[in-house]
Amino acid sequence: MKKSILTLAAVALGFTMNAQTYTDSKGIEIFHIDSLFEDASNLLLSSQVVEVTGVNQAEIKRRILNFAGLNFRDVSEVLVSESDDQLVFQYVEEVLYKTLGMVSGFNEYVRLVIQIKDEKYRILAYDDGNAFIAGSYTKYSSVPATPAHSIYFNKRFVKGIIKNKGMYKPQFQMIDSFYKGVNSTVSNFAEAGKNSTSNEEVVGASDNW
Repeated sequence: MKKSILTLAAVALGFTMNAQTYTDSKGIEIFHIDSLFEDASNLLLSSQVVEVTGVNQAEIKRRILNFAGLNFRDVSEVLVSESDDQLVFQYVEEVLYKTLGMVSGFNEYVRLVIQIKDEKYRILAYDDGNAFIAGSYTKYSSVPATPAHSIYFNKRFVKGIIKNKGMYKPQFQMIDSFYKGVNSTVSNFAEAGKNSTSNEEVVGASDNW
């Protein structure tokens, strides 16, 4: 269902479409909430079912864990739940944006649920909210700390959209950065279960030892 309503509206109104944004009649690029979320009410960003013909559940799980060990600096810090048929990762996605000509960033948690059966698995990626943001205090101002898991990306849209214009540009860039980061991670995990990892896939490694 993701993007379906948006696509119909774009065709009807003459908008031009990119991968995740569209441009209105004034040439302003717009990001729609349905392009980021598959189900915004449940904070589901993306889901994908991957078919792996002839490969059993245990082997698919081994491949995914092997890839996770290469993808994350310390997999024990991000693997929050493990069973024979499910892996749950909570990792941090860096979100970048520009203000006053300077690049800034913050961290957003993503919960990655991977459900595994014989010959297939499903990846579910959820927005899990912001990482803790420390407060700042000066002689002239006071900004309190922001608790972790208190701000979610579905609240960054204004009436379901965000425009790449004026005061909304930083928010647009945040959403775009988050979209690209999450979809890259989901795509990488989708490929991980298809292929048996060898030493040649580890940078600098070789089987000649």
